Amino acid sequence: MKSKKISIEKLLKKEAVIDLIQELKKSLASEINLSSIVAKAPVAWKWKCLYKSWSLRELTMHRIVDLLEGAELNQKIYSHVVSVILVRAAMETVALLWELNNISKKLTDDELSFSEFDEKLTKMLLGSRDESTPMESINCLTIISKANRQYPGIEDVYKKFCEKAHPNYDGLMHSYCTNYKEGKYTIFEKRTDDTDTDYQNICAMIEMFVKEYNDTWEQNFENLIKWLENHDVELEQSRDAVKEKP
Repeated sequence: MKSKKISIEKLLKKEAVIDLIQELKKSLASEINLSSIVAKAPVAWKWKCLYKSWSLRELTMHRIVDLLEGAELNQKIYSHVVSVILVRAAMETVALLWELNNISKKLTDDELSFSEFDEKLTKMLLGSRDESTPMESINCLTIISKANRQYPGIEDVYKKFCEKAHPNYDGLMHSYCTNYKEGKYTIFEKRTDDTDTDYQNICAMIEMFVKEYNDTWEQNFENLIKWLENHDVELEQSRDAVKEKP
């Protein structure tokens, strides 16, 4: 996917969102191979964190496209709650990419050790909550809370979507009935009155994703390569020391 700037004003129409999802779909990577990393980083390629970072970046793109396509499809058939649940999952995926960029910058700014960085990176790829993998996954709500400092408002939007996703008032009565008179009558009907607001939130989320995917990740990846090159001897010594331990 080539770097681009996407203006939020251009995305307020539903048709523009649909077009952008298709544009993202066309940009999906079909594979990553080691030779590409060797060509880009002839010294640093041996450190697996580069491969992990690149893989995680492309995985988030595949998941984002899949979720947003499903959300758009469900909007068309008036399954508003299902659509919101999918968008909420997409927000968590964007947050994961933000955290990848966040820890990458912390490493290159010497605010995080290499071992801590690599462990967090591995958790992002292999973490789980059901113990199906040996590592516990990171908490998306914690990440969204941190990302809110850079992107004010996303935490409130996420909480709003959570209300719709859960069988609370917004996700139950507000979504499936238009009139409710306790003890008298209830009219059951799917409501979609929040659709326009939700589309605007989707626009903002996509803009955040594109910025993190293009500009931020690419710059951080270049900085990561340089950092690994500058610390190559030190990292080799640390690895040898671990191997020598009985």
